[in-house]
Amino acid sequence: MRGTYEDRDALLSRLIDHYRDVGWWIERPAIAGVDLRLRRDAKVLLLACADPHAPATRETVDALRRSLVEEAVDGALLVAPAGLEAVALDAAQGVEALRVLDRDALQGLLGDDTVLTLPVSAPGAITPPAYAIQGRRRTTGLDWLFRAIAVLCAVGFLLVLLSRTSGTADEPPPDPVSASKR
Repeated sequence: MRGTYEDRDALLSRLIDHYRDVGWWIERPAIAGVDLRLRRDAKVLLLACADPHAPATRETVDALRRSLVEEAVDGALLVAPAGLEAVALDAAQGVEALRVLDRDALQGLLGDDTVLTLPVSAPGAITPPAYAIQGRRRTTGLDWLFRAIAVLCAVGFLLVLLSRTSGTADEPPPDPVSASKR
């Protein structure tokens, strides 16, 4: 049946096709816990694929984290269509360069009919939304520039406002008699 993976090799084959189509150079490294090394321009990513029918374990996450440090790459992808065990989710959330592709992310990546019939996560497993593991994006120099400009504009607005109100405080109140004679 289309959309069902009997083993992780079929899923890996689909991922290899996808990443080649979008311009990545694919390698099969001899690294424990890593299935693919993806290269494009100067960027290098590691990809590990968990069993499509069982939640990814903490050991899978730990092996990918070790490889991420040892190989000095830009990031790592953990493909976990059946979700993550709770302890694996905790381990994955502490690593900014690690992204988890769950069932929803795979559907967006490979197409809607790709992983529709994968089994629901086993009890005790947590399938995080795709954005849960991604963490916050890094703040760039441009972000800091816009923040600084916003702060300067706010300070300038307050100074203008204070200068206008301070100038009226020195003036005496208008004479009520002269206003009534008009």
